[in-house]
Amino acid sequence: MNGTALKILRMAINGTANIKEMQARLGISTSQIHAHVRELGSKGFVYKTGATVSLQKNAKAQLLRRISQKMSLASLLHGSSESVLCCLLRSSTIDEIVSRTGLSYTSVYRIVSELKAVGVVKRDGPGSKNGGKLSLSGSQDLINLANVLNIEREMGHAEAEIIYHDAARILKKCPKNRQTAGQSTAFSMFAEYGVAYDDPFDYYVQQKSPIDMHDIAIHAIVAARQAKNRAALLMTIIFYVHNRKLLDVIHLRKTALSCGVSDLWLDIESYVRRKKPTINTKMFLPWREFAEKAKLYGIDPAEFSMPAPAGPLFEEIGRHAARRLEVYLLGGENMRIKNLKPATWDCIMAVRRRADFDAVADILASKLGYTKLPDVEHTLEDERLCPDTILVHPDMPRVDISAHKILNGSILSDTMIRTADRLKYGDLTVGVIRNEHVFLLKAIAGREGDIDDMEILAKNPTGQPEEFEHGPFCWEMVWDEVVRQDAANPLSNLRRGVFEQISYLAEQRNVAPPILGKLRMGAVDHQICKTLRGGRLPLRDVVAHLAGGGITAKLIRNRIEALLRQGRITKSVIPAAATVAAAADTFLDSVFSKHGKITGHTVVVAAAIAGAATEVLGMVYSGQGRRATRDLNTVAISGSRTYFPYGDWRVERENVDNYLSWRFPVREPSDPADVNRFVDDLLRLGSKTIADIDGVIAVSTGILSGIDGGLPHRLRRVDAAALCLGMA
Repeated sequence: MNGTALKILRMAINGTANIKEMQARLGISTSQIHAHVRELGSKGFVYKTGATVSLQKNAKAQLLRRISQKMSLASLLHGSSESVLCCLLRSSTIDEIVSRTGLSYTSVYRIVSELKAVGVVKRDGPGSKNGGKLSLSGSQDLINLANVLNIEREMGHAEAEIIYHDAARILKKCPKNRQTAGQSTAFSMFAEYGVAYDDPFDYYVQQKSPIDMHDIAIHAIVAARQAKNRAALLMTIIFYVHNRKLLDVIHLRKTALSCGVSDLWLDIESYVRRKKPTINTKMFLPWREFAEKAKLYGIDPAEFSMPAPAGPLFEEIGRHAARRLEVYLLGGENMRIKNLKPATWDCIMAVRRRADFDAVADILASKLGYTKLPDVEHTLEDERLCPDTILVHPDMPRVDISAHKILNGSILSDTMIRTADRLKYGDLTVGVIRNEHVFLLKAIAGREGDIDDMEILAKNPTGQPEEFEHGPFCWEMVWDEVVRQDAANPLSNLRRGVFEQISYLAEQRNVAPPILGKLRMGAVDHQICKTLRGGRLPLRDVVAHLAGGGITAKLIRNRIEALLRQGRITKSVIPAAATVAAAADTFLDSVFSKHGKITGHTVVVAAAIAGAATEVLGMVYSGQGRRATRDLNTVAISGSRTYFPYGDWRVERENVDNYLSWRFPVREPSDPADVNRFVDDLLRLGSKTIADIDGVIAVSTGILSGIDGGLPHRLRRVDAAALCLGMA
């Protein structure tokens, strides 16, 4: 509610008000007053009789009258305060309020401070159940009003019942064939993917992005939990198994986390591997019922039977080897040999020498009856982890073989090789890498069931053969390998990914890794520097871009301060609106003087900068006409010259695309056709390697940062690079 509407409301609370009196006191036109009165009337606060405006006699308006006698309504209802007020009906952190309202951190902090100032917000004590969270305090009238406002917000969705909402989505269900706003999702979409299910409700979601299969599966889990419906959850598991090849577990985990059902999803991962769920045991029907239902949907229960152990496989390879061969065993088969699990679905190997790779693959194919899995049968996880070859057998475990590079860019490091235990099978030596390294690789892979395996490894179980015993699980060995892997593959997002997987382990499996805090800080530092590679950015944009998934706004700000003290990034204050607006003029002047004409591309870039200027100008004023700061805190990598780690890469389509995503991580991706044209332009200019262009771009981003606080966000990656190279 804006300031003028609040003034009209106060006048109505104090007694009937005449339209002409309002016009004289407020200094606005009659039509504007009528518009505000209509809005207040639609919300149940006032009504108009002729030229007189009065307070309505409903419960909500009378609550408001009583509350207004004790405190200012402006603190409760102006701007977005009402949304925050509703959130505080249950104990919430600042991050949770931001997530549920979609407001910025700055706005939430400001509103909470104003509510604290009038005594309606309390912080729960550290020893309480919700220690450290904020909640609503004050009179019962205020709590009743907040409840009424919250109910009205939810009833604004017709006959639909909101079963989950946050800043990114509103998930609803309504009686069958009663439509509401949003895209169909959850059980309403199951038939589209081969799993017919007759649910008495239709399900809809309102979110900015189009939904995909991952959204549909997780929304169904949310709906099943909300209804405490075990049969519905069973159908969700059927949906997942039926479409397994089209789904990626990492994506599912992230979506589940964002929807608050991470614990239930991880239990599903255990359930489909015939393990007992650890947290939500009452939500799962007996395995027998699942197997019977799976048959009805063409799912063979034999799919869930583990293949024979791979032990004879190594003996056969050793027997057929024409010379000495060496492979290193990763993953589930590594754990099976150590008696840490009874069986595994696949056998993942890595080799150091290409000749060994060719020899092992040839023996498996020509001597043991393995065949290469066709590319069209690869799952999304296969594409993400990309082993060099995948071999399958009707009666033996699947075999994934990689040559040095493993798990999408990770490497078989010298430390993994040096510390591995070794088994001999004729001329075949099998290196069995340490539990700590298996743990890390499972965190990097993020496949179904890997969290369960990580729990087993971290708890340092007994019963391993003596040759594999190395004392307590060594967390520092895990951390050291994270550092090595990160250095070996600078293009990866390894630290954030590993942190997320180990966070799931800590939250859902009651394992407290001592390196989690260090890993969290390392992940945030890496993400901050990555975000700033494309030039100076407003500090609030960096926070908004990185917050979520266990990374709080407070932590990001603390790490920015730490990086400032270390000299790795710089911070400056720029006059936001004036500077960004001037950037558009500067850009147009420079392009016109250089080329003598304004091109289509020039217009796009200028429009982007002008759009940014308009947005910043809109922030100059806030609240009830109060002047906000004209300054904007911005941060950049120190010197603004972080160079691409693979400078000798040739200027080719895939390399350039990888480079652009590295240099401009927060810019929009460019279409493949645009990247191809950009490559052609670079080759015509004589650019042979990435190093030829990156040096110029690194310097240009620093110069542009000094002008406008960073390249405009609306640019695509190719456009940003072209601008830096003077090719716009």
